[in-house]
Amino acid sequence: MPPSYGVAPQPVAPSAPGGYAPAAPYGSAPSAPGLPPTGMPPAPAAFPGQPYAAMTPGAAMPPKKNGFMIPLILILVVVLGLGAFLAYWFGLRDKGGGTVTPGEAKTAQNAVRGYLEALAAGHAQDALSFASKTPTDTTYLTDEVLAASNANGGGLTNIVVQPADNPKSSYAMVSASYNIGTQTVRTQYTATKNGNYYFLDNVVNDVGLYGISMSGVDATLNGVPITTDSVTVFPGTYNLAINNSLLTLTPTSFTVTDPMDFAGSFTDVKVELSADAPAKFAAAAKATLDACMAEKSLQTSCGLWVNPPSVTTVIESSIAWTFRDGSSSDDFAAATWEWWGDGLTATASVDIAISVDMDGANGHHYYNDYQSIYRANVDFTDPANLVVTFES
Repeated sequence: MPPSYGVAPQPVAPSAPGGYAPAAPYGSAPSAPGLPPTGMPPAPAAFPGQPYAAMTPGAAMPPKKNGFMIPLILILVVVLGLGAFLAYWFGLRDKGGGTVTPGEAKTAQNAVRGYLEALAAGHAQDALSFASKTPTDTTYLTDEVLAASNANGGGLTNIVVQPADNPKSSYAMVSASYNIGTQTVRTQYTATKNGNYYFLDNVVNDVGLYGISMSGVDATLNGVPITTDSVTVFPGTYNLAINNSLLTLTPTSFTVTDPMDFAGSFTDVKVELSADAPAKFAAAAKATLDACMAEKSLQTSCGLWVNPPSVTTVIESSIAWTFRDGSSSDDFAAATWEWWGDGLTATASVDIAISVDMDGANGHHYYNDYQSIYRANVDFTDPANLVVTFES
């Protein structure tokens, strides 16, 4: 049977010669109300098993329902995003940007950058991880010393590291610039590849502090005691201090710009008497001598002494030490106090003559023109308790 279109069959038009009916032009009016135009194929059914629905010629086709496309697109976006992130983390991050794992710089540029940024952050061990060889003396290569270096704007800032001049070589030169305090530093670092990573040939500088070590005084570098002639330090700012108020240091700080800073490898530190030290020495010497001469003894605590007369017994209450030439008030104050840097004793040359009078039990008066002080020594190990001795 012919398919049903939902309308009754209609008579067939007269046949053309040959037995075929002429087809009506596409889009012509239907041959009868409710019928599709003559010659057009029947419209497909909306759903299987249902009658075909008629469609107006020229109308848009209904959209296809492709629900599986949206999840697929989301999955692709996630995968591509994760791939980009991993490419950055494992690749781009080690090509001049992002973070550098301590001791795992895949480029010479990042070995320098990781090292300098570790110094700026005050992480001494991270900075040392980029060294091809760990320094022998690490006394001053600590977070505490770096913290003091970075305090008050004395640390590294504005770090800029250029790509290596020969990035594919196992030995590379890297230019870098940064500020240490207010000083701008432009320098180069050398990096050598060992295995998969690059390491820096030089990360510290040895600075001679011979002026301090020769003086025998207790001094500190960024709070750490100085016990050697030379200190091994990172680039940074270093403060010198001395624990004796009667001495001064010049300079009180110095800067190491980079590991190859030859100008900073020797710091001419001068340790000198403070401006008020001579007056304190003079006052201590005067007080010591005056107290000594007040003693009723021929063998004093400050070294003044004479032998008693052999012919009689001396009446101790009659003993009187006096200045025959010079005085404790004038000579010590006018003296030039010198410190030679070998121990903590200052000296001054003076010319003081002292005599002693006494009475004997035999009724005679005795006079001795014996003592002549030519030098005063002041031990100022403890500035609050000066110890004075005299040479006669």
